[in-house]
Amino acid sequence: MKRKKDSLSVLKQVYDLDRGVGIMLETGPESSRPYRERMANARQRSEAIETFINSRFHIPASQIKIKITDRAVKVPFVKVIVLSKEIVAMP
Repeated sequence: MKRKKDSLSVLKQVYDLDRGVGIMLETGPESSRPYRERMANARQRSEAIETFINSRFHIPASQIKIKITDRAVKVPFVKVIVLSKEIVAMP
């Protein structure tokens, strides 16, 4: 089974091909926690992955966006999405 860190290395390959792309970290907060706690945990998970991507693959934080979903889920997740430069340029 591939390690999660190894599967993120494709981000570096994509970024090296086109430095205009962006990365979105979409996080689903767990429903078993109170609202403030689950939102804080979701943000913390996303920021940890953002820091890892930035330090390991040298992708600037300005190219990484964090989105926390409004809907709580049973199992928390972080989805990594590569965005085209047209989407990154949008306000």
